[in-house]
Amino acid sequence: MAIFCINAGVVNHITMNTSLTFEVLLYLNSYYFGLFAVCEIGMNIVKYVNVSNLHHSTTDFGILMAVCVIELFRVILARRGNLTEKSKHM
Repeated sequence: MAIFCINAGVVNHITMNTSLTFEVLLYLNSYYFGLFAVCEIGMNIVKYVNVSNLHHSTTDFGILMAVCVIELFRVILARRGNLTEKSKHM
């Protein structure tokens, strides 16, 4: 990403490092997803304890765990790809 600055008639070309922005967003996403996963697991445990006749409890739990694992791998691969400046990981 390039930004052009004009100072007293002189055009300066400034290059921004977009990978820094991406790394900050990945860092924040890892904490937000961890909080989301803990809340989802806690709400499902409360639901399973309080509701007696749930027919799809194992399916719900399996889907939740699959989403958690997929998101974990996505964040790890995105961070690894961003640190090496390659996009083939994602």
